[in-house]
Amino acid sequence: MPFLNSIVEFITPYLPLLITGFSFEVLLWGTHWILIRRHLDLGSERKITRQLIMMGLTLASIVALALALPVEASSRNQIIGLISLVISAIFAFSSGTVFSNTIAGLLLQVTTPFRIGDFIYVREHFGRVTEKGLFDTEIQAENRELIAIPNIFGLQPNLYST
Repeated sequence: MPFLNSIVEFITPYLPLLITGFSFEVLLWGTHWILIRRHLDLGSERKITRQLIMMGLTLASIVALALALPVEASSRNQIIGLISLVISAIFAFSSGTVFSNTIAGLLLQVTTPFRIGDFIYVREHFGRVTEKGLFDTEIQAENRELIAIPNIFGLQPNLYST
């Protein structure tokens, strides 16, 4: 029995971390199944909100796991600061065009200057919008060619609705 007691004493400090990790794993898996896996037929335009929800829940689970670590409060604060620094570095060092297209894609989702099926003219390209994504908008030209236009160019198109 002393062996069993030593195992229990070893695991007890890590119990909140294990429970938090398991809970968030179940939450993330269930949310992914409900929002994304059940709706594989959704276009990228309708998946953006669902993917942002998943990203937010993932970041929340990382912070919750850091809070559940069996360490002193000062170490826990340093870990949370490190997580914040890594997230900031990802945004700071990522490509400027990727970041610009992402922000433009979010703005296009919020402002909705055009919808799927509308005819738009962006720079030298004219066609029917077939898909709106986070990074680019896909249009079908008159010759049926699919053209992916970065969202940064599509913020103020000349719109010809159908």
